[in-house]
Amino acid sequence: MSKLKPYNLTARNNYKVVGNPAISRLEDSPGNCYPGLELDVRNLDRRFFPGLVFEFAAKDDILAPDTQPWLYGAKLLYLDYQQDPELGYYKDDPQVEDTVASHLLADYMGDKGSKLSDGDWYIDTVYQDNHSISLYQTDKNNQKIPLDGLVIWRIIRNLAPKPKLVKLLLVQRKDDKILDSVTLTGWRRTFLDEKGVLSVAYQPGEMTQSLCSPWQHDFRDCGCHYWASNHPDVVYPQISLTSTPLPDGESANPILANTLVDWLRSDRSSTAAAYGTIPENRPFQMDHFEANHRWQDLNIVLENREIDSLYIPRSSNKANPYSSPEELAEVLSKQLIPLEMMLALEYLYSRFSVKTPDEVNDPLLDESVNLTRHNIMVIASSEMLHMRWGNQILWELYEAGLLKGSYSPVLVPAQKIPITKDPNTWPNRSLSPLTKQILDDYIKVEHPEGFIDTTYSRVVATLSLPIYPKHISELASRIVTDGIQHYNHFREIKLSLKPYEEKDYLRNITPGRPEDPEDQKIYDQALEHYGQVIGNLYKAYSADYRKDLAMATRHIAKARGEMVELSELAETLARKGIGIKWPGW
Repeated sequence: MSKLKPYNLTARNNYKVVGNPAISRLEDSPGNCYPGLELDVRNLDRRFFPGLVFEFAAKDDILAPDTQPWLYGAKLLYLDYQQDPELGYYKDDPQVEDTVASHLLADYMGDKGSKLSDGDWYIDTVYQDNHSISLYQTDKNNQKIPLDGLVIWRIIRNLAPKPKLVKLLLVQRKDDKILDSVTLTGWRRTFLDEKGVLSVAYQPGEMTQSLCSPWQHDFRDCGCHYWASNHPDVVYPQISLTSTPLPDGESANPILANTLVDWLRSDRSSTAAAYGTIPENRPFQMDHFEANHRWQDLNIVLENREIDSLYIPRSSNKANPYSSPEELAEVLSKQLIPLEMMLALEYLYSRFSVKTPDEVNDPLLDESVNLTRHNIMVIASSEMLHMRWGNQILWELYEAGLLKGSYSPVLVPAQKIPITKDPNTWPNRSLSPLTKQILDDYIKVEHPEGFIDTTYSRVVATLSLPIYPKHISELASRIVTDGIQHYNHFREIKLSLKPYEEKDYLRNITPGRPEDPEDQKIYDQALEHYGQVIGNLYKAYSADYRKDLAMATRHIAKARGEMVELSELAETLARKGIGIKWPGW
């Protein structure tokens, strides 16, 4: 077999490939210049001039920069013209005249090339459009002091690309003396072709060769918030091949199904839970040189679980786009947004049914109810945010002219709970305490293979199509990611409450208006706050975000304030066994 040569094929796709992280596409790499997380953009400009490879030596790279200034600048490393696609061996580029390419190639193969192959050569001056840029300063003794390599790099980066020509004056420096000079005329390379594929002038690995070496050292110690999408922190372990998984693909062992392990653990067979802090986990993690030798043992993570074999997407319709903007809007307005609102209210009611730590006597149960109440509040708050994002996606579709008519906020909760994929089998919504059966239903609702996740995945696939504004697909993608976190949070709750009976951690609450006059007053106040929440959200979502962001932000802030008041009143009522029956339930 002939050797396979990588051509950055992922860049050819105009969609996000299943299984590839966001950073597999150049436009999605973190834009923190150099050295960057995934590439070093300075390496593009090393080959800015066809046939030549430079290094931009900075003052910090020199041991004695003050006494050896001639060592920094744009230094020519070597000639590399024989396989350069923009020179004479490849004459299929109509933007560059053959005569220019031929003359440049002749220079490399002639006396100029012979000179440049021997000694230390640096760019002295750059010429373009009848302008000259000197890459040095002159001191009080009229001596040339080269500019710092990073300054020169920025100058080179600002040159206009082909078909405009560039002339370089290169000088051979020996200590502080100039021995010889060569002038070349060519052009500034265009790094990507019209399909977004990196020029084949760059060798495999060249874009990352100046990153931390070996990269494992940096990857080992830089936390997940730095490496972001491609550095897992804690994950669910791979399900053992000798165990029988449940029909939904999860481990039948409830401990393993809900235990997060350290992804960097040295003992890869261990399924012991990760500790809560970095210092606690550090003694059990791979060290730098161990990671150098065993990097292939660090498993790929998909859907928050380690995968060491072939990955098969669990849902057949995840990447199946909707046929039109109208169908997409129908799904958002009639299904997804109402579901987000309904679930937020269902989850909040269930949270108020859980006792607070001061209502239980068991220290371990204290921790369990505290975790439960915290996680449910996080999930409910996230559902409210998803409701907002869903409305924003709708608004963006109208603003882009993809839908006829005018946008109106969707603030009506759904009638049924999506515990299966088939809407015809969904039970009616019901305000219920967090019984173990209800908790299982919530886990089904948030399951990565469930109706909401797979439907939002189709929304993401649809919004990734060229006719849709590019930025709004990110909102739908974040909803999908949050859904996985909701699923994990509910599983943590289930594991935490497993040792206890329901009466140990649940209040006996009933939804509906109380009989006591004082309680009635509190109840009415709570409903009034609920109405204010909905009213302010309607005004916020109705605002033109581009023209009146301040008004939208103001009403969002008012809605949050009303939610805080509502939460405090609901807590007061729940302690007395009274649950708020949301309007319409």
